[in-house]
Amino acid sequence: MIKKIFLLIIIISVEICTQPLPSHYYKLWQKDSLYYLMTDKALFKFYSHQASGEFYLTKYIEGNFAPYMTIALNNDYLFLKRNDSVDVYNNSSAWDLDYQSTFVPDYNIYEWGGVNGFGPYVFIRNGDYYNLLKVEDGEITPVQDSLFMHPSQQLVFFTYPYVVIWGWVYKYVENYGFYQVAQVDNPNVNSGMTSDTLVRYFYYMNPNFEEISNLYKTVIEEPSFPAFTYEYWGINTPQIHCSLCSGTMIAKQNLYYFTRGQVTVTRNGNLAYLVSASDIFAITDNYIFLLGDTVRYSKWYAGSTFYPFSWTDVTNVKNQTLQPADFTLYQNYPNPFNPVTKIKYQLPLRSEVRLTVYDILGREIKVLVNQEKPAGTYEVQFDGSDLPSGVYFYRMETAKYSAAKKFILIK
Repeated sequence: MIKKIFLLIIIISVEICTQPLPSHYYKLWQKDSLYYLMTDKALFKFYSHQASGEFYLTKYIEGNFAPYMTIALNNDYLFLKRNDSVDVYNNSSAWDLDYQSTFVPDYNIYEWGGVNGFGPYVFIRNGDYYNLLKVEDGEITPVQDSLFMHPSQQLVFFTYPYVVIWGWVYKYVENYGFYQVAQVDNPNVNSGMTSDTLVRYFYYMNPNFEEISNLYKTVIEEPSFPAFTYEYWGINTPQIHCSLCSGTMIAKQNLYYFTRGQVTVTRNGNLAYLVSASDIFAITDNYIFLLGDTVRYSKWYAGSTFYPFSWTDVTNVKNQTLQPADFTLYQNYPNPFNPVTKIKYQLPLRSEVRLTVYDILGREIKVLVNQEKPAGTYEVQFDGSDLPSGVYFYRMETAKYSAAKKFILIK
């Protein structure tokens, strides 16, 4: 999840709004529970939890925005690409969207998109190459130029710490670069990336001339990469067959959108929405949005049942009591590490917490946390100076939540 996403416990002096500023809605982006809506007059930031259909306006910035502008989101910053410059905004909590600086590179940023958030970094595409950069003291600074090339006519997906180039999965390691961790058999143009899962769609005729649709999911998880195949997926959704030969698939948590054929289907293969040529259209993990002079939305399972988009304005209650929305154990950073790394976790309510490190054989190495803590977001440091290089695990346990993650010590 993005750092410091909060849910209000107490909301006062709120107002239900439908159109406080904009006259035309251009684009919409999502990162975890946060939504960013660009209009000609403002960029809005909303919070919506678990597809409830309730949206809370937490921040907005006024300005002159245009359809050709685009944004990218990393852990702590929002990057607004104009033409050949990038505006940097602090985006470290649900309440932040404050201008930091403008980056003007000495090269031309790729026209379409060109900027991608990547964990604590940002990629900026310079022609056919990607440069890796980060933000220090509000300023964008280069990390490595021409880190990798964008192959002609091939797709690139970013989900930190992985970059997927066609059917090859690479992992980025700080101060090292990329190394290949997997190769997907028979990569297909109809692919998408959601979280740590590469999703690919295939359609073919079997010997009996029956139309077969398969959905392949490859979970990127070292050291193995399990692939799950859903046989006959989409067999009742013939509209997706037109996306066989070309086009791309945009994959979200619950929805897949095929750019060729203009069709949106749910994760179980049911038709969600047939997109018309006149639609200004966006999907997120939980919603389908139609933009234009107004905004309408549909929940992912509700298909073509759209509702007027409205929100509760809570921009002036930042200092009210807040709490995290869910139990969450985050991936440590950096990973791999040598010899120190940080582990972050959050609690939506007061809980007894135990955070423990184990070796690959399951032997307990160190207890990092073992106490009751109030709701909040916490970070603990782990020092592996006295341990050999290798794979280790850390586990967080409460009465209502348990999760474990792997990390790698390299000396």
